[in-house]
Amino acid sequence: MEKPVSRFLLWDVWGTLVSGGSVSLQAFRDAFWVVSDLVDGVSTEDAGDVLDAAASVDVAISTILQRAGVDSINLSSYAKRVIRRYMALMGERREQLRRDGSVQPGVYELLAEIDNTAALNTALTGDAVQNAVLKFETFRLSNFFDLEIGAYGTDRRPYIERLDAALD
Repeated sequence: MEKPVSRFLLWDVWGTLVSGGSVSLQAFRDAFWVVSDLVDGVSTEDAGDVLDAAASVDVAISTILQRAGVDSINLSSYAKRVIRRYMALMGERREQLRRDGSVQPGVYELLAEIDNTAALNTALTGDAVQNAVLKFETFRLSNFFDLEIGAYGTDRRPYIERLDAALD
């Protein structure tokens, strides 16, 4: 029997529930090699800042590609290549992610307590769906969340619009 839900709690993954390590950022940077033979001048030196400012992985990828001079005709196909490579790299580096990262203090206890209430946890994150799920699973958090109704960074809408979509 499903529990009654009276409220939704939306969580970001990295920095809120999980911290540490640079695996995700390095995989993001490395993913651009998939288009390096097609695009001159791709720089991921400030990738962390771009990711933070963009609030979604899709927008960050497009920003970096546009800075390298990728035109609007090729932008979408190149960005799809980068995101696919990024997701593959994260899967390949899952064990490193587990070693280098950690769950924030008190998170398991808090989620266990919330699990006994009428609240439903889901994700509101700038990460791609597959990478967010991978992080939840890697750190054994997925059993506390309904990840099907979350809002993710592969949805290019602003956070507030993703929030509305998650709650629909």
